[in-house]
Amino acid sequence: MKPITALIASDSEIITAGLATIISGIKDVNIHTLPVRPQDLQLNIERIQPKAIILDILAFGTQGIDEIRTICPDYTYLIGYSSCALPANAANLFNAIIGINDNAQTITEIIRQGCTYGDDLAQQSDLTPREKEVIKGIVKGLSNKEIASEINVSVNTVMTHRRNIASKLQIHSPAGLTIYAIVSKLVSIDEIKDTIS
Repeated sequence: MKPITALIASDSEIITAGLATIISGIKDVNIHTLPVRPQDLQLNIERIQPKAIILDILAFGTQGIDEIRTICPDYTYLIGYSSCALPANAANLFNAIIGINDNAQTITEIIRQGCTYGDDLAQQSDLTPREKEVIKGIVKGLSNKEIASEINVSVNTVMTHRRNIASKLQIHSPAGLTIYAIVSKLVSIDEIKDTIS
């Protein structure tokens, strides 16, 4: 099983160690925790592209959390922790919140949710830009020859991209790819309506 990386951003060594210990006790998921100082978080997000980030809400403030959200991959599960009650606008910035008084079972369940969050988006990020262009062509109803002409490659290359897409996504029909493209926001419904009319 591929390890999942979770960053723990805090100035408190006690909280960091406690969270790392709870996470290491999750037996059915391979999670690698990496403690980082809040001031080093941005660099580590860009370098590591973590699946989950657990951060001290009070160390960042709501504006800092908005900035972090903009540099995170779409599939990153953002977990805030706090030692006090939070206003709703702060809690809404996170996928989940853990409190200083939460038990290990509650924290474990939240971490488990983060382990599967965005799997479809992570899978999409495995697609190359060319493969995404081929999916868009398929959704528009273009033939392999028309897709090849549109993205300036050979028909054989388009066929190779289609095999790779089917292998990566396990979707083998144009209808399935259309649903995937809409859900993954590769295309909008308006774009599809334009190709139909």
